[in-house]
Amino acid sequence: MGHGERTRRLMRTVNDRISEVLEEAGLAEGDFLCECAIERCERTVHLSLAEYVFLDGNRARLVAHAPMDRKHPSVVS
Repeated sequence: MGHGERTRRLMRTVNDRISEVLEEAGLAEGDFLCECAIERCERTVHLSLAEYVFLDGNRARLVAHAPMDRKHPSVVS
């Protein structure tokens, strides 16, 4: 497993915990860490818990920031 894959797995673990905390707090949405392939990306992606659960249910997809010219987060397959 390469450095990029380890980083993405770490970000997914952190995002899973963010999801748990938001749910425990009764919040419907929040900011998740970007899981893109850009090394040292520090961007966040604002998602509803429903959107995150959808992405989390399909491990072939990642939470990733949108290109600068788009409003919505992108889903990377």
